[in-house]
Amino acid sequence: MQSKIELRIKLMQFKINQDVFKLGILRTNWYKKFDSNKKHNAV
Repeated sequence: MQSKIELRIKLMQFKINQDVFKLGILRTNWYKKFDSNKKHNAV
């Protein structure tokens, strides 16, 4: 019984980590686009 709860908690933590990772990738991609737009405007 205890192991099932632990497994569920680990699964939830893994899902949260995945979401955070995906958000981080989206954010970096957005920043890259923003930076490239800035450079284009400067030139």
